[in-house]
Amino acid sequence: MFNKNQDKFIVTSTTDVLYCNLNKPDNETDLDDELQIGSIENIQYDDINFYILANKKAGKLGFYLFLVNQENPRNEVIKGGKVKENWRQIISWNNKLDIGNCDMSIMYEQEKIPGTEKTR
Repeated sequence: MFNKNQDKFIVTSTTDVLYCNLNKPDNETDLDDELQIGSIENIQYDDINFYILANKKAGKLGFYLFLVNQENPRNEVIKGGKVKENWRQIISWNNKLDIGNCDMSIMYEQEKIPGTEKTR
C-alpha cells in the first residue's frame, strides 16, 4: 500500500509488515515487531497516516487497529522522557473472532463553526 505521493509504503504478508520510505532508503521499519502484531487483514491510508488492521497482537486473537504516521512509524522518546507517539493503537478488542476477509474505509466529517459560515 503506497501513500498518495508514492514515496512511502507498507508491504505485508499475513505475518509480516514492513514500512519503507523511498526518500530515506535506510529508513525501513519492521512494523510487526514494533507493534507486536500478526495476521494482518487490511491496510488503508490518508494524507498523514497508515491504518493497519490485524487479527493478532502479542499472540492473542482479537481485533486490533493501529494508526501509523507516514513520516516516522516509530515512537520516540523526546526531552524530559516524554514519548512522541508516531503510532498508536485505536482499537483493541481481545476476543476469539478470526476476522477473515475485510475492508476499511475512511470517513471525514465537516462541522459548521457556530456563528459563522465556516466549516472545520
